[in-house]
Amino acid sequence: MVFFTCLNCNESLQKPKVAKHYTGRCYGPINVTCVDCLKDFRGNEYEAHVKCLTEEERYSAKGFVAKPSSCKGKC
Repeated sequence: MVFFTCLNCNESLQKPKVAKHYTGRCYGPINVTCVDCLKDFRGNEYEAHVKCLTEEERYSAKGFVAKPSSCKGKC
């Protein structure tokens, strides 16, 4: 699940709750930042942000290569 931070009030939001947040709490243009990759999104740009970095990728050394999944299609 992708999480965003509202740039107006600094509240953490799950992706499905972003639109509701801006209609009920923070009025004005949608301005959010992805918690994982720290990319800023304006308006409805956040809707296209489906997948992001994993915590392991973000904090690993340069040239990180993810290990293959051990679930082999069962996940």
